[in-house]
Amino acid sequence: MTTGTATAAAHYAGQYEPDPGWTDEEQQVFDELGIGEGEVSLRKLIRGQRRINGKLYDAIDLIIAHLKKTSKIETPELKKAEKLNDQVPSADPPKCESGGGGLP
Repeated sequence: MTTGTATAAAHYAGQYEPDPGWTDEEQQVFDELGIGEGEVSLRKLIRGQRRINGKLYDAIDLIIAHLKKTSKIETPELKKAEKLNDQVPSADPPKCESGGGGLP
C-alpha cells in the first residue's frame, strides 16, 4: 500500500503522467539508454534535448551552406565543420530529431 507522500513523490517524479505518445525513433533511443516506461520525466528531458540538438544541427547546416555560397574559397576549417556536423544525426544517444527535418 502506498502512502499519500509516496504517491505525491511518484507523481512529481513523472511516474504517473499519461504516456505522451513516444515515436518509434524516441523509443529506440530510450531502449538504447535503458530508460524504462515509468521514467516519464526523463523521457521528456531526452525528447527536449533531441529537439534542441536537431535545431542546432539544422542551424549549423544552414550557416555552412551560406558560407560555402558566399566564400570564394573553401577552407579546411569549413570542410572540417561540415564533416563534424554531418556526423551529428547518427551520433550516440540521444541523437537528434533532424538529419534534414528537425521539429519546429
